[in-house]
Amino acid sequence: VITPNFRSSALPLLDKSDLPQPKPPKSPSTFSKASWATLPTVHLPVETLCCIGFILLLSGAASCILCFYILTLTGRKYFLDFGAISGFTSFILGLLSFRTNKWKWLPHRNYLTGFLMLALFSMVSCGCLAGILYAVLTKNSSIMDTLGGVVCGMCAVVTTGSLLGLVTSGCCHRPPPDNRVAHRVIGFTV
Repeated sequence: VITPNFRSSALPLLDKSDLPQPKPPKSPSTFSKASWATLPTVHLPVETLCCIGFILLLSGAASCILCFYILTLTGRKYFLDFGAISGFTSFILGLLSFRTNKWKWLPHRNYLTGFLMLALFSMVSCGCLAGILYAVLTKNSSIMDTLGGVVCGMCAVVTTGSLLGLVTSGCCHRPPPDNRVAHRVIGFTV
């Protein structure tokens, strides 16, 4: 039986001084800064807000103009009242988004998804008002009744969403507190 020889007669390929030596991990008391102090700052999506504000401005102005024009053609209808109020609300929100790009206390600064949904619903109500204008000019009352219900619902959603965002924007005036859990792993920073 041949026993293995654990001593190598060849020269080592690397010196032990060339190998990287592992450094002992830092303890939490030797860190120079707290982990939360190096978090990156959050920048607002200004381009998205400007684009959505422009959509709200145009759709709100078009809704108001269409509502008042249809009012002169057909007389006062319930959905035209809702359309005019919703168009005015969208127009004001669009103006505020252009006027106050750097302010953080407005509703759309904290609720970007809600601001996008308001723009979408405002565009849908404006399109339905254009359909109502077509139905009035062609004297098609069935399309006018159907689109009148859609306009009433969309305008109620836009007005309620705008007011809800305005009221609850005070809740998100400041960013939320840092709620990360402290840990005891040496050398690991969050």
